[in-house]
Amino acid sequence: MGGLLIIVCGFAMVANLPAAVAQDASQRLSRFEYTRPIMGTELKVILYAQDESHAAFAINAILDELEERSLPINNYKPNSEVSKLASLEPGKQQILSVELGELLQESKRWHELSHGAFDVTSGVTLELWNKTRKQKILPTNKETTTALDLSGWHHITLISDDDSRYTISFDKAGLKINVSGIATGYLIDRAMEVLRKQGITSALIDIGGDVIVSNPPPGSSGWKIDVAGLNKSDETQSRIVISNQAVTTSGDLNQFTEIDGIRYSHLIDPTTGTPIPMRISATVIAKRAIDADAAATAIAVLGIQKATPILDSLPIDSVLVLEQEPDREAGKPAPTRRLEWSKNPP
Repeated sequence: MGGLLIIVCGFAMVANLPAAVAQDASQRLSRFEYTRPIMGTELKVILYAQDESHAAFAINAILDELEERSLPINNYKPNSEVSKLASLEPGKQQILSVELGELLQESKRWHELSHGAFDVTSGVTLELWNKTRKQKILPTNKETTTALDLSGWHHITLISDDDSRYTISFDKAGLKINVSGIATGYLIDRAMEVLRKQGITSALIDIGGDVIVSNPPPGSSGWKIDVAGLNKSDETQSRIVISNQAVTTSGDLNQFTEIDGIRYSHLIDPTTGTPIPMRISATVIAKRAIDADAAATAIAVLGIQKATPILDSLPIDSVLVLEQEPDREAGKPAPTRRLEWSKNPP
């Protein structure tokens, strides 16, 4: 997943709690920071609490929640529940954990909202292109077609009973589900709920650039976040200020490969089984992190022209999209197209 284009401004993360304390006399709250590796990336937390003990208790509650919730939905662990679905026999029903059931229901909803641009059933296709990036050898047309044939919600039956328990079944063998494009949003939504239960009302949680915030820091109008450009040499494209919202960027600034002089994005169009042809970044703000996460991926796959007609129907607040066609001539990049959209413009 993207999110790597988001730079949280003004924060100097350190390894242990408390990292930094900045007393605000009017609110009698102190600022605490925490960071640690998680799921192949990094967890960052900034929160305002009455004292170190309250902050430490809240951080531990977050860590417990993330550890428990991430176990069944972690595609990077071969023994996780979602990974083991690859061995599910056709026609056999399996009862899902609460986490995986909820996540797949949200994923199916986003598949419909995005007209197929967001598709967690494309696990075989994603594996194929992960192999391509490592070996620097393009897949054959047959390999691409086979991967596409092993994708699609029409092969999957997801049922919820009266107790909100989910059951899944496949109609063919070899299907693989990859929820990495939405799992982080799901997790940080839950983590923020935990903080609220702990009485923490002003906080930021960031996992790998997927960010959710609650109330602004004391004395501030909101949390300030910078959005990077399509190239590492580009200036900051926008500074956004958010509160009680989430923000995610999906793009290929850092994740791509070059084969025979051609640049291939890590963003794969699930309808074609191939990387999207243009440079792009899509930054999405939404009330829920799970919606920002899925929408950023879907919009990045669709591009400006295809995404624009459906934006009003999506459960998001605003979007910033930058896109650029491949270089037409060496040293002469194509112009960057820019879309800024808001559901409630000022």
